Amino acid sequence: MCVRESPQIVLVKECNGYNGPHLSPPSPTIVQSSRVHRTVRRHWTFGSVGFLGFLGIFFLFASLLLVLTFRDIVEYVVKKEVVLAPGKQIFELWKKPPVPIHFTIYLFNITNKNDFPFAEKKPIVEELGPFVFKEVWDRQQIRFYRNDTVSYRMVKSYFFDPTLSKGSLDDVVHGVNMPLLTAASMFKNSGPLMKIALAAAFRFLDESVISEHTVRELLFDGYDDILIKIGKQFFHSYPFDKFGYFFARNGSDIGNFNIFTGAEDSSKFSIINNWNGKEYLDVWGTKQCNKIEGTDGSTFPPLLESSRDLYAFIPDMCRSLHLVYADTIERLSISAYRYIPSKTFMDNGTLVPGNECFCSGRCLDQGVYNLSVCQFGAPIFLSYPHFYNADPSFQKHVMGLNPNETLHESHFIIEPETGAPVEIAGRFQLNAYIERIPGFMNFDVLPTFLLPILWFEEGSKLDKDFADQLIAVTQMPYYYSKIASYSLLALGLVLGIAAVLYFVAVRTQAQKLKQEETNGI
Repeated sequence: MCVRESPQIVLVKECNGYNGPHLSPPSPTIVQSSRVHRTVRRHWTFGSVGFLGFLGIFFLFASLLLVLTFRDIVEYVVKKEVVLAPGKQIFELWKKPPVPIHFTIYLFNITNKNDFPFAEKKPIVEELGPFVFKEVWDRQQIRFYRNDTVSYRMVKSYFFDPTLSKGSLDDVVHGVNMPLLTAASMFKNSGPLMKIALAAAFRFLDESVISEHTVRELLFDGYDDILIKIGKQFFHSYPFDKFGYFFARNGSDIGNFNIFTGAEDSSKFSIINNWNGKEYLDVWGTKQCNKIEGTDGSTFPPLLESSRDLYAFIPDMCRSLHLVYADTIERLSISAYRYIPSKTFMDNGTLVPGNECFCSGRCLDQGVYNLSVCQFGAPIFLSYPHFYNADPSFQKHVMGLNPNETLHESHFIIEPETGAPVEIAGRFQLNAYIERIPGFMNFDVLPTFLLPILWFEEGSKLDKDFADQLIAVTQMPYYYSKIASYSLLALGLVLGIAAVLYFVAVRTQAQKLKQEETNGI
C-alpha cells in the first residue's frame, strides 16, 4: 500500500494498480465538532417551534378573551360617558338638543254646524292641517346636587313653519265653544232658577256651543272671551285672561325637574327624582296614579334590555306614559328598539284594577281618560288620534274619522346601548265631552258623546349627521372588535399551523441526522 496524506483527506494508493482516491474516516475532533453543531441546531430549531407555538396560543387566547370581555368593556365605557356632567359631550346635547323637533297639530272642523244640536244628524268633521311648529327645547337654571341629581327648568318655544304646513294660521275653524262648555259643566247640577238665569246670560252674551275662530286663536295666541274674564274673577281656577288650547305655552317652562345624572347608577340616568319638589302628584285619587315615573321623554337610561318597560312623564297630561317593547327595527342603519304605549295607559280599570282613578268619577268606555282635573275643570278627554285603539262606540257618534295604526299610533324608537332616541312620535287627541243637561239652553236635547277637537304629534327624528355619530359610538366598536378578534384568531391559527409544519420538518431532519450518525457516516 502506498499512502499520501493531504490536510483534509488521506489518499490510499493500492499497489495492485488502483490509483483512485479513498476517503478515510474523519478524525475524532471533526466528528465531535459536527455533533456539537447538529445538537445546537436541533436545540435552536426546537426552540423556534416552541416560540411559534407560544405565539399562536397567545393570539388565540387573546382573540377569545376579546370576544368574551368586549361587552363588559363597552358597558364600562358607556357607563362612564353617558353621564350628565359639565364637560361631557352628552351634557351639551342634553342641555339644548340640536336635533329638529316638530309639534304638528291637526284641527277638526265641523262641516255641518247648522245641524246643531245634532239631535237627528251626527256631527261631520274634517281634518285641517297639518299646522307644523318647530319646537326648541332649552334647559335652564341647571343646578347639580350631591345626591347624584341635577335640576332644571324646561323651556319650550314654538315657531310656525309654513313650508311644512298645509294651511294658514288665519284659516277659520268651526268647533266647540270650550269656555261655554266648561261653564255648563260646572253648573249642570244647579237648581232650575240658576240654570234659567245662566241661560239668559249666555244668550245675552251671544254665546253658542259651536264657535268660530282662527287657527292661531285656538292654538297659541288665544282669544278674548267674557266667560273667561267672569270665571277668573269669581273662581280664580283659570290663571289666564284668554282661551287657547296651548295659550301661554310658547316660551314658558313646564316645571322644575330634578333627575338623576347616572354617575352612581347608570340605570337611573335621566330618571326623574321629583318634579316641582314632588315625587307624587295631588291630582288623582290614589297614590299609585299620582306617582311620577320615568324620564321627561327626551332621554332614557343606557344599556336597555327589551324586557324593561319605559316611562315618560308628561306634565300636561298629569301622568307618566307607560311604554312597552314592540320590536327591533332599523333606522338610518341603527338597530333600535321600538316602544309603543301600553294597552293599560288608556284603561278605565277593566284591564288593570285601580286604573279607574284616572276616570275622575266619570268612566267611559275603553280608550279614553278624563283630563278635566288636569285642565282647569274643562270637560276634555284624552284619546289617541281618530279614537285609534278605543272602543268602536266613540266613532259611532261622529262622522269623518278614520283611525290608522301607521298615522295615529305613538312610538318611541330608542338605541338601546346609549338610550338615545332615534325617532319619537307622541300622538294624542283632545276631545270635548258633550252631555245632555236638562233645563239648560239647548243642552237638554244634545246627545252625550265625545267630539274631537284636535290631535297633535310631538316628535323628532335623528338626522344623518347625528345618526353617523351614534353609529360611531355604538356600532363601530363592535365592528372593530370583530376585526381585531378575527385577525388575532387568524394570526394565532397561522402561527399554530406554521409551528406544527416546522416541527414536523425539524423532526424529520433530526431523524435523518440521527440515522446518519448511527450508520457512522
